[in-house]
This record gives sequence, C-alpha cells and structure tokens, in this order.
Amino acid sequence: MKLKDFSLSEMPRERLLAFGPGALSNGELLAILLRTGTSQKNVLDLSREILKECGDSLVALSRLSLKQLRGFDGIKNNKAATIIAAFELGRRFVGESAARDEVVVCSAESAYKTLIPVMKGLGHEEAWVILLDRGLKMLDMQAIGVGSGGGVSIEPGEVAKKAIEAGANGLILAHNHPSGNPTPSKSDIKVTSDMKSCCNVCGLTLLDHVIVCDNSYFSFSEEKITQI
Repeated sequence: MKLKDFSLSEMPRERLLAFGPGALSNGELLAILLRTGTSQKNVLDLSREILKECGDSLVALSRLSLKQLRGFDGIKNNKAATIIAAFELGRRFVGESAARDEVVVCSAESAYKTLIPVMKGLGHEEAWVILLDRGLKMLDMQAIGVGSGGGVSIEPGEVAKKAIEAGANGLILAHNHPSGNPTPSKSDIKVTSDMKSCCNVCGLTLLDHVIVCDNSYFSFSEEKITQI
C-alpha cells in the first residue's frame, strides 16, 4: 500500500498539523523525517522496520552511525543525515534549556539528572563540566571534549579557564562510559587528581567527578575517592 492510499487521518504530517506531535507514534515522527519510502514499502512501513531493528528503542536508534543507517533499504546519505541531525538537535535543546533554568546541583544524583539528557545514548565518550556559584546554582554547562572508542581527553587548565571566565566558584567534572559500566579507569582517576590540583591553584573547588551511563553513574565524591 502506498502512502497516498492512506486516509488523511493516517498521514503522519497531516496528523501532526491537526493534533500536535504528541499524538504521533515514534514511527510516525520518524516517517516525517524520512519523507518518502521505497518502491516496495511506504514511509510508515520503512520507519517501523527501522525501529523494529532497533528494538523499538530511540536510544538504540540514536547510536546508529551513518554507515549503519545506510544499511537500511531506502536510506541514503540525506535521510541518514536527517536522523542524526534530529537527535543532535534534541541533545542540544535539552542542554541549552538546562543551562538557562535556575538549576541547583547539590549532589551527584542531581548532577546525573542534569547531564543524562545530553549524554544518553551516545556511542562515544564526551566530557562536560557543570559550573556552579557559591550557592551551587548552575551558571553554565559546557562540553569540554569529544572522544572515540578510546576515551576522551580532558585538559584541566582549559576547564579551569572556562570556570574562571564564567565567574564560577566550583565545578563538577563529568564524562560518559558508552559501555554501560561506570567504574572509573586509571586514567579517570588520574585526570580527577590533576583537575583537583589545578582547581586548588586557581582558587576553585572541584565538587565531584561523575561518570555517566544510561542507567547508572559513579560519583568520586560519594565513593570518597581521595582526589575529591
């Protein structure tokens, strides 16, 4: 069945305009991004096929590379790029919204909840810093490094510079582990120690280093690691 054979109420774009995006399923929203299907299947069937291959998980879909997306029949560079861009815009939107709200980050749990929207589903490591005033109100949240399967590089001096420029009193360092295991590595422990020393020299307070996974986290502060 071709998309034109569907009734108006079943067409994703028309349903969105009539009822709002909240009324649409994940498959329908994906269909709007893809716009067209193939000669063998309409765009809704294609969208549902892609989601099924991802276990109906948007997190799994967000982790697909350009090459993996192109592995689906009917998906070439333009459509793959649209999907990747949509997820990236979502992450940036959440990060920007969180940074502008009056958020108090007073624990590892609150740091995790602030960070997970921009880190969830990432297939590579990223490092972020939460900059705080004396009352633990968040002044800003910034990405400070993007890595690959081999980890992410964090430069304590550059992080301290960002904190000073923002007028911060304290900071929380964070990075993710795409593996799902939040246990710190030897390099994680070393960079925490280096960051602590740098903060001491610059008159800043390193409040924590949080390792973020999709469903868990590790807090250097809570676990009383000596560097914090």
